[in-house]
Amino acid sequence: MNMTQVLIAPIVTEKMYSANAKENSVGFWVHTKATKQVIKSSVERFFNVKVKSIQVASYRPKKVRFGNRVGFQNARKKAYVQLHEGHSINFSEE
Repeated sequence: MNMTQVLIAPIVTEKMYSANAKENSVGFWVHTKATKQVIKSSVERFFNVKVKSIQVASYRPKKVRFGNRVGFQNARKKAYVQLHEGHSINFSEE
């Protein structure tokens, strides 16, 4: 897995904005096979910040129906990254 394939997208919700304000943390959708060490190194490299801790949540594929057909959504993985004091990532910059 390449370092550029680890971080898929930032999680930009009201809940993540409040977590960023309270705990200085940000959320990312990450590759399903990414480990905490790989996530930490890619966030530190891309955003030039110091990571304090990481929490990971994995979601299994969800069964969905489309009329008569049965399918599955893709498996997903979230990473909640807490940053050291003085470091921040702002996705709403203009």
